[in-house]
Amino acid sequence: MWTKIALFILKFRLYLILALGLITAFMAFQIRNLEMSYDFAKVVPSSDPDLQYFEDFKKLFGEDGNVMVIGVQDSAVYEYENFIRFRYLNDELKRLDGINNVLSLPGLVRLERDQEARKFATVPVFDPLPETQTELDSMLQVALDEKFYEGQLINMENGATIMLVSIDKTILNSENREQVVNDILQASEAFEAVTGIELHYAGLPFVRSVMMGKVKKELNLFLILSLCVTAVIMWLFFRSWNAVVFPLIVIGVMVVWVMGTLALFGFKITLLTGLIPPIIVVIGIPNCVYLLNKYHQEYIRHNNKIRALSRMVHKIGLVTLITNCTTAIGFIVLTFTDIIILREFGIVAGLNILFTFIVSIILIPAIFSYLPPPSNKQLKHLDFKIIGRMLHGLDLLVHRHKYAIFGATFVLVAVSLIGVYKIEAVSYIVDDIPEKSKIKTDLAFFEDNFSGVMPLELVVDTGKKKGIMQLPTLRKVEQLENFLAAQPDIAAPISLVDFVKAARQAFYNNNPAFYVLPI
Repeated sequence: MWTKIALFILKFRLYLILALGLITAFMAFQIRNLEMSYDFAKVVPSSDPDLQYFEDFKKLFGEDGNVMVIGVQDSAVYEYENFIRFRYLNDELKRLDGINNVLSLPGLVRLERDQEARKFATVPVFDPLPETQTELDSMLQVALDEKFYEGQLINMENGATIMLVSIDKTILNSENREQVVNDILQASEAFEAVTGIELHYAGLPFVRSVMMGKVKKELNLFLILSLCVTAVIMWLFFRSWNAVVFPLIVIGVMVVWVMGTLALFGFKITLLTGLIPPIIVVIGIPNCVYLLNKYHQEYIRHNNKIRALSRMVHKIGLVTLITNCTTAIGFIVLTFTDIIILREFGIVAGLNILFTFIVSIILIPAIFSYLPPPSNKQLKHLDFKIIGRMLHGLDLLVHRHKYAIFGATFVLVAVSLIGVYKIEAVSYIVDDIPEKSKIKTDLAFFEDNFSGVMPLELVVDTGKKKGIMQLPTLRKVEQLENFLAAQPDIAAPISLVDFVKAARQAFYNNNPAFYVLPI
């Protein structure tokens, strides 16, 4: 059978090359629809009850995973000129495309009692803007008297404050996310340059954007480095540009196919699927090495190029098919998992490993049939004495010291099993980022000053309509709030209780002493 396959490839080589070229062009055309995934890894199946509850929660209450946080701890921000610039930063961010709202100290609003209309109205604290430092100090005191914001926007102990930037959710799940985040950073950096005040950044939109940007760059770098290292090794081994360039062309074709496959299935580039191109390099290059090495071995026997290519396919075709199939099956097994990112990874990796076999078994004999036969210089690797001595040494080691090998293997397996039991599962959002990176230092700033910024949402269900409006229920919720606020890793919570307190304070002319539940 393999003899017939070899003859078919060599007979219709031009048509096969053109067919692969058309498929590659089609895959390249599909890449235009490919997108990066800006969501965190989907490691929970959609049928999971907790995930379904969370999705229902988001539909009912929304989510605050679209908020980017900007923090500052510098007394200079309360100086008149710097505070005015901080207000301008607030207004500038509001005008950016994709920004829903900005909440910060300069844009603070408070409730005031409208006696005539018998209702509460929201009034900006810093409107009109102060004209002197004295006016600013007076307005700051008014803002500090708003207990609703205490521990939320302002740290009363050291004066640290934050700016909350709400980003449109449709922007967050598109490639425009990076542009919006970059626009926010650009405006913030301009403020830093003028005032000399350092700003800190956090929030899920910022962390996701930065992490995916780093992932994109490092995946591209990893692919380029793997190709370069492979090319150097193949040159040192074969001493022929043909044996370097054309296997890399095979890999280039397969990288296009990988990206096209992702687009055809509607998958996005994630941390896992982004690793498939380097995996294709690892698998595709050995295919080409096996084929070329056999081609050279056959040619040196009879100096007949076509016969050597035919025997190359006949002798190595089955070997590469088995190795590629077993590897592909190992990845395809991942499609049976409920973890979405693993399933997508398994589908694309498994299929393209099989495609790698097809492309290499066609292109290598087809291309080299058009090239001149290998020269004596290109065949020298078949008599590489260093490699020969190493293989001979391994052969003697296996046959003369097999019991020692079994013993060493047993010890290594035992040590490995001990290591397996020491593995710990972690769920840190930024565990892949170096400790000294600005993301982690900024997160530490928010943890120190505001007990972090990552959302934690609780649902209080009284089981009856408007049950939360009962004063005894509000008192119980307040007890829960006090308990949560006492935890060192949790910031002061916000609930309906706080709005009731804020309304009561506003009713009594914003006297901070009345920021309590009704008696």
